[in-house]
Amino acid sequence: MTAHVDTAFAHDAVLDSAGCAACGAGLVSAAAFCGSCGHRRGAPVSPAETVMSPLPTAPSVKVSLTLQPLIAWAREPGFWRGWVGPFALFAVAPFALLQASGETESRVIATGFAVYFALLWGLVLHRVIAPEPQDRWLLVRISLFTAFVGTALAIAIEEWVLSDAPQLPDYVFGVGLPEEAVKALPVLLFVFLSRRSWTPRTFIFAGVVSGLTFGAVEAISYTGLYEQLSDLGAGTYGDMTAATIWRLLSGGLFHGCLAGVLAYFIGLAYWYRRSAVVLVALGLGLVSVLHGLYDDLSGGWLGTAVAGFTIVVFAAYVRIGDEIALRLGEPDQQRPAALTGGAR
Repeated sequence: MTAHVDTAFAHDAVLDSAGCAACGAGLVSAAAFCGSCGHRRGAPVSPAETVMSPLPTAPSVKVSLTLQPLIAWAREPGFWRGWVGPFALFAVAPFALLQASGETESRVIATGFAVYFALLWGLVLHRVIAPEPQDRWLLVRISLFTAFVGTALAIAIEEWVLSDAPQLPDYVFGVGLPEEAVKALPVLLFVFLSRRSWTPRTFIFAGVVSGLTFGAVEAISYTGLYEQLSDLGAGTYGDMTAATIWRLLSGGLFHGCLAGVLAYFIGLAYWYRRSAVVLVALGLGLVSVLHGLYDDLSGGWLGTAVAGFTIVVFAAYVRIGDEIALRLGEPDQQRPAALTGGAR
């Protein structure tokens, strides 16, 4: 027989503190049966009727503004330092640039994305390279020199040297050599000739900044050229789009890696002045050949292999560049205090 529980007055009733003898649930003072298990009030409890007590419930969470992460993080000073702030900025920026693309000329949008990727790769490589703390004005001078002086010199030299039907030697001596040389100029002027003695990784990062800047300016100029060629029917829309994406996303990184390798050799030349010319010539020759090979083979997988090899060489100098420098012997200049030696 099923027990009937009258719940018409349950909202106004008072719970009996004794509870049900069978299951322990609270009893309404006027009810004859337990609303949870149906046991009659006051009746003896048989073993079959014994019910395990319910597990304690978790305390209720008070919903308030405390749960809003933006408010909690804004009150925490660390939110504005470290990587959280830059991450939020770089994550939102592409949405703003994409929204602006429908309202602005393509060259302006290309400039925005070129600067965006240059800064993004710069932050990533700064984390990877871990250079010594340097004055930000030093990096600004390197960027400005490369953007306005270095690129202009490279264009002038290439127009004078490069033939209409370039082959591998033309790419090496007419493209690779002048571009790598102009990217190294600000490293020589503002780092090599400075009064401070820097570690190899700081020279590498200075070169990376110059290379990223050169790649950004080059991407902007080529974006306009690709658009003109596409309008004239000189190439498919897909080819032009792929080339534009490569220049905006990876072209600057490739330039940065090449410039970083040469800058490493410039850093060695600062310490070993008696071998400075040989060291710089070796570095310039290496990156010029890699640059020329990539330009000549970029249409196939061999070009991809050259790009991969270049990045691996760059990563190797970042990883054990300090150790290599220490193994070269006693330098002509005093070693930087930050140089501790060994692989990192």
